Amino acid sequence: MIKLQVVLPIVLLSFASLTVSAQSRAEYLETYEKNIRREYLNDIYIPADVEEAISELKELSDPAGLEKFRLAPEDVISHKLHFGLGKWILTNWNLRDGSRYGHYLRLMGISHPDDQVQFTIVSLHRHLNGQDLDIVSRAQAYAKKREEEQRKRLKGEEVGG
Repeated sequence: MIKLQVVLPIVLLSFASLTVSAQSRAEYLETYEKNIRREYLNDIYIPADVEEAISELKELSDPAGLEKFRLAPEDVISHKLHFGLGKWILTNWNLRDGSRYGHYLRLMGISHPDDQVQFTIVSLHRHLNGQDLDIVSRAQAYAKKREEEQRKRLKGEEVGG
């Protein structure tokens, strides 16, 4: 009888957490569906695509800062600004919880928020330097990278950062 008194609460708590988890997932999906249709979230304009994202970032940025950004090497800028500009993009454009810009990127195959941030930063850099944005092949590269990581996880292999 003592074992049942110990085991029963654990089992009930497990079922309760599954229910909460399912509800949270359903709530998340409901919020996501609403967010991807909205032009503004928390009074911040959410771009519809990469061209609008570039336009917004240019408009919000200091011209001198944009020039420094433009002159830096692409590989350096994409990593160095990930936690500054990238954090702003991630938070204000609601990439984790859903927004129309994040959804646009997901539809292109860029599903991870960190990849979405890096893609956006590199796109701005290439635009400022008059380079081809190469949107399709870059999006495919991000998707392929994440698929490879998933394949490794399923095989129990180590996945690099």
